[in-house]
Amino acid sequence: MENENFKNDIFNKNKNLRDYDKEPIILTNYDEVIATTMFLFSFIFGFILFLLFARFFENSSGVYDSVGSEIFFIIILFLSVVLAHRHYNVSKKREIYLTNDFISFYDDAKLKRKISINEIDKFLFKPFFRKKSSGKFDVGDKIFFCVVLACVIYAYKFLFIFFIFCIFIGNIIFKFTLLFIINGNLRHFRIFPIVIIAEPQYPNHFLYAGTLVAGSYYFLYIYNNQIYYDIKNWFLTRKNINIDNIKKGYLPL
Repeated sequence: MENENFKNDIFNKNKNLRDYDKEPIILTNYDEVIATTMFLFSFIFGFILFLLFARFFENSSGVYDSVGSEIFFIIILFLSVVLAHRHYNVSKKREIYLTNDFISFYDDAKLKRKISINEIDKFLFKPFFRKKSSGKFDVGDKIFFCVVLACVIYAYKFLFIFFIFCIFIGNIIFKFTLLFIINGNLRHFRIFPIVIIAEPQYPNHFLYAGTLVAGSYYFLYIYNNQIYYDIKNWFLTRKNINIDNIKKGYLPL
């Protein structure tokens, strides 16, 4: 009798499961906005913050005289996110469909990429920035980081670690900014709003493929609680994976 009741419970549970082919989860795709602005916003905002603190601790006489220019550049940073959002998500309809067996990316109703759920396990990751640290960078990335690293270490030496900390602060400010642009409030803020599900697609250019400021159709961005619960249920029912337990990473590379 107990076995029969157990079987009935399983049957009723399976019968009530959502058919995602008939009722797919549809969310807006913000990958281009994030790709083109997240790193640059984090880096430049962090650099400005770093300079202000460095001048303050060095007792420079020009600390307060230069604040106006720093504020101007910060305003430009915020406007760049607004303009990127308008360009990529207001002028276009970019959506992601989660069905029973696939995650599909559409731009203006045109299919751009279709990923099987059987392929996503090895890529699942929640980055603090937007990439999974793989150590694979093109020549342009390496040159950029070597130049920046050399300049900062030469100029400030022991303050290098503080500079990295400022970049992380810039990243958090960026996430607040984008969320406010999308929702008009900050109620659904998350430190890790990105779930990577595949390798990113990059433009193929000579020397520099744009891996720091490009990359499309490879992650889900959680921008409100309803999307979070929908995605979480989808992963639980289709993959038996709890997205809260997905591995996290903090490095920007």
